[in-house]
Amino acid sequence: MMIIAMNGPEFKAWREGFDLTQADVATHFDVSRTTIQNWEALAGPLPPAVDYGLELWSRSLRQRQPLRGPVTLNYSDGPMFIRPYGPRRPMAMLQQEAHASNAAVLARVAMLASSDGMFNPFVLEEGDHDLWNIVELQRVVDGKDPTAPTLPNMLRRLAAGIRADAPNFVRSGPLMWTQQEINQRVDDLGVFAQELERIARMSVPEIVRERRSVDANMAGIRQLGIRPKDELVTAIAQALVAAAMPIG
Repeated sequence: MMIIAMNGPEFKAWREGFDLTQADVATHFDVSRTTIQNWEALAGPLPPAVDYGLELWSRSLRQRQPLRGPVTLNYSDGPMFIRPYGPRRPMAMLQQEAHASNAAVLARVAMLASSDGMFNPFVLEEGDHDLWNIVELQRVVDGKDPTAPTLPNMLRRLAAGIRADAPNFVRSGPLMWTQQEINQRVDDLGVFAQELERIARMSVPEIVRERRSVDANMAGIRQLGIRPKDELVTAIAQALVAAAMPIG
């Protein structure tokens, strides 16, 4: 999404579109919340430095959204460089794949990278807007982008959410939970969280082979009354489906 000379109302719409509060934006720019309110009240364009900062931040925010999509993965099936001497390789062909979401395409990239059958990848979203370039995707594959919605990162987020929600529940019926019951429930959920954390330390191909364990943990979590965020559960499911696609 290219941001050029936004005015106040456009800036407010941009903020709300990314589900950011005025306090979130104020913290990012190291200004007061009153300053953000003043920017949103501008009839004319924002200051150029702010507008440029929003453009850069917008890219990062788009990359963090697990269900952002649809997206298209583009890559060649061979090296693009051809040596002027020696035997000629078959001509590399451009490959294109449609994926439902950001989470799905990153899982697919990780699987293709493990097979050495992908060169020069980049990802576009609707309208031919650049979402991921080759350098950014390499950081994702190498596990160096903790904010990207990769399978390992999303499983870590899921485990963290389970641990945070474990003590928070209400028992239906006339009886209150005893402290022993509370402790047992927290311990049981901790086991599921620990297992998800173990799987999250694996590579994406290894996680795909552990899919039954992921599904079993999700079912156990639901049985204990924890409902993870729908966005995260859906994104993990889409990523597992994309990662299981045939290669070659």
